[in-house]
Amino acid sequence: MTTSASSDQRAALKGAMWSIALLGPILALCGFLLFGVMGLMASAMGSVLAFFNLWAVARIVRGLVEEPRLRARWSLLAVLKMSALIGAVFSLVLSGLPILAIAVGYAAMPIGIVIGQLWVPAPADDDPAPHKG
Repeated sequence: MTTSASSDQRAALKGAMWSIALLGPILALCGFLLFGVMGLMASAMGSVLAFFNLWAVARIVRGLVEEPRLRARWSLLAVLKMSALIGAVFSLVLSGLPILAIAVGYAAMPIGIVIGQLWVPAPADDDPAPHKG
């Protein structure tokens, strides 16, 4: 039984999202150990930003690929998402939270993506996907 590329991609995204959600509290604890209570809050907020940023990026990319006639709208949404991310980090730093603790929490995204890929089955050998190499 083979699965479509779309369901494989959704499974990979689901694994990454679960990994980020599970890593958030662990990294918040690391933030607490490194920076104290402010580090705990900053790392938790960084993890929340990572979770919603990955979700938004996945949705925007899917929209760009699946709805080419709406490319301008999705591109504008991507610019707005990036502006919101920068604004959120800026407001967290202005509120007095340590930037390194925010970065510790935000590290949930790349770590979660890598861990999430470990649960996704490898594509079949007869899969003609161009990304195989």
